[in-house]
Amino acid sequence: MLPLPALTLSLALWAQVVLAEAECSPYKWSNPTATPGDATRTARSVLPTTPSNAGNRTDILQPGDINCRFYVPTYDDAGSHSCKELADRWSLPMYAFFILNPFMLPDCSNIESNAEYCVDGFIEPLRSPDGFCGPKHNNATCLGTAAQCCNAETFTCGDTEEDCAPGTCYEGACHGDSWYSTDGTCGSQHGDRLCAGKWGDCCSLQGHCGTGADYCGEDVCQSGNCIWP
Repeated sequence: MLPLPALTLSLALWAQVVLAEAECSPYKWSNPTATPGDATRTARSVLPTTPSNAGNRTDILQPGDINCRFYVPTYDDAGSHSCKELADRWSLPMYAFFILNPFMLPDCSNIESNAEYCVDGFIEPLRSPDGFCGPKHNNATCLGTAAQCCNAETFTCGDTEEDCAPGTCYEGACHGDSWYSTDGTCGSQHGDRLCAGKWGDCCSLQGHCGTGADYCGEDVCQSGNCIWP
């Protein structure tokens, strides 16, 4: 049996470990259209949007802040070469490394040894504070809120199947307007968006969504359920 002083010290160390584990618990995030290391097609997501480790609390971050999800340390011999080494090691483009670490000089001359730098994260967006979202509401996102799909018809956050459906979901826990048209325009004239839902399943050569021979016909359809020989 341990002497009383040793037992007290052991309990104190155990408590510190428990607290540390609680602080480092992985932060849960929900965005099924993105994976760590992938850049999504939405304008606000120039960086990965799915965490791979513990992250910052979103209630203390401001829009535009770097929401870092994973830090890695440098070695004893850190130098101007270390930025590229860290980026290469984590398959991160150099431009993304500098966005994640905005205090770094372009030549990496101010990197420090045995210090931690961000290699996985994203620019904190404006999260909807009141259930409204999209371009009519300062491009607030529904991600990170109770209802994570922005309905393009009402520009409110929702979580129903209709709210998250292609052609209706503007952004959030869906492919969004960058993939599927939410206004009936499509094709090469409109960001190569596809047609779905109430807009139909074919994009005409003129860049309009619809169904039937006028949109899906052999000589008039550019994408979707085209009728080709």
